[in-house]
Amino acid sequence: MGAEPLGITVALGLPASTKVNWLEQLYQGITSCLEQYQTPIVGGDLVRSPVKTIAITAFGHSRPDFKICRHVAKVNQVIVATGLHGLAKAGLEILLKPEIADHLSDQVKQKFIQAHQRPQPRLDVLKILGEILVSESLPRQFQPQPIAIAGMDSSDGLADAITQICRASKVGAYIDGKSIPIPVEMQKLVSEKEAINWALYGGEDFQLVLCLPIHIGKKLVQKLQYGATIVGVTTACDTDIVLVDNQGLWQKLTSDRSFQHF
Repeated sequence: MGAEPLGITVALGLPASTKVNWLEQLYQGITSCLEQYQTPIVGGDLVRSPVKTIAITAFGHSRPDFKICRHVAKVNQVIVATGLHGLAKAGLEILLKPEIADHLSDQVKQKFIQAHQRPQPRLDVLKILGEILVSESLPRQFQPQPIAIAGMDSSDGLADAITQICRASKVGAYIDGKSIPIPVEMQKLVSEKEAINWALYGGEDFQLVLCLPIHIGKKLVQKLQYGATIVGVTTACDTDIVLVDNQGLWQKLTSDRSFQHF
């Protein structure tokens, strides 16, 4: 919801045979991920278990008047993806089947693998968006109104994020297939059609998908630059989400092919 991170807890269930070295490396890895966000491990629990389990809870602070919710999108807003999609899926496929990337440079392969193994949460976006909204607001002598920002992360895929926002907000959407932000290197790995599928349904990219007034959305894309794109607009067509491809053919977009938690 656009919160600033405060800390995490780590609860472990471990077999008695677990090596201390394994435990040290686990915490070193977690700490390495947290350091760049100045976020500490503040607690947790350890129990004996026949299998290894790791349960992490992250918590943070968000301003009541400036938070991201799924249900507040309005008709005729632009849908902004804050970065490239499909990289994590490509990284996973390369790790599972290294031979498919034999023709790619080591630099490109590492780019995909890194996206899968060490995703970067977009904690920078809300600060930049806040600066844009402040510049658009009323003079300071007027009491500022709460700002409704519709959106969520795309960790289960771009299609899932758009679908969930539209369903919660009771709006439809028109998605331009040509605007889906796909890394150019992916076309050396799979066909254009498959690259779009990876971007829509692959998941684990951890970008944000936001519905914003047109002028605000355009300014945000200009500020973010690399990979940030307006992928479509919200509509009043019930809750149908229509994807139009490069040939002008359309199809209803759903989250059925995305990761399902239950």
